Amino acid sequence: MDAPSSSPTPSPRWGQVRRLAFIDLRLQYDGKINRTDLTAFFDVSSPQASADLRLYDDMAKGNMSYDASAKAYVAQPGFTPQFGQASATSYLDELYRLACGVIKRDESFVGFVPPTGIVATPARKISSPEVATWVRAIRDRRAVAVEYQSMEQDTPAALILSAHAVGFDGLRWHIRAWCHKRLAFRDFAIGRLVVVDDDVAAPQIDPSNDLGWETKVNLHLVPHPGLTPSQREVVMKDYNMDDGKLVLPCRQAMLFYTLRHLNLLSLEQEKDPARQHVVVDNPDQVREWLRQDRKA
Repeated sequence: MDAPSSSPTPSPRWGQVRRLAFIDLRLQYDGKINRTDLTAFFDVSSPQASADLRLYDDMAKGNMSYDASAKAYVAQPGFTPQFGQASATSYLDELYRLACGVIKRDESFVGFVPPTGIVATPARKISSPEVATWVRAIRDRRAVAVEYQSMEQDTPAALILSAHAVGFDGLRWHIRAWCHKRLAFRDFAIGRLVVVDDDVAAPQIDPSNDLGWETKVNLHLVPHPGLTPSQREVVMKDYNMDDGKLVLPCRQAMLFYTLRHLNLLSLEQEKDPARQHVVVDNPDQVREWLRQDRKA
């Protein structure tokens, strides 16, 4: 009879995985962690915190060692992050959300929070019930009766919308919807909508017919030709360009917003490269895509 095989090491449970990710991030950016950090944030016992630290040490050999004088585990040279939360993008996004007040201090894995400044933008007042209404309408494919105040009309218009997606233009959240009055797919700022009835009778709409949304286009960005070679190198690094170019995928319906967000809407090359570090390398294509989207 064959000898029984040894049981495989059980995978960490979800709660423990979160604690391991917490350890990883604190080591990456604070350079140290101790049991108290874990017990205070997760409300676990000291033995559990010790077990988590041992498990992390077994999983990521050489990432940390115990410093008796500091009474903490400290990151070692050559530290290699084990979880996505420790990536620079995730960490800086966490700092941004903390600075905006989107999350509270005790909700963030970040330990030391450096002074953080952000570009001030007006707060857009949207209630959670409003967002829930549109999310459910998209999921259940329900038409919604609304009053919409556009900037092109003096008074609100009564519309019936079949929404199929949401979008963010850098300042406002929109819904992408078929307007049963205008017989077209359009963007509607959520903050300008008043829901009258969240389930009205209307013909079913196939979202795949929204060509502006379904069509993917590529915006080509290159360093401004007026920059010096050294400046171009910095811009290429800053924009993570490959072979001197950044190909930015974009939905055709979001192209206008993308250009506006990048301050490239005119598609004209600014004479002063210090004011415009990148330029659009395929302006004729972009103009045609914008024209098609307006025509749709």
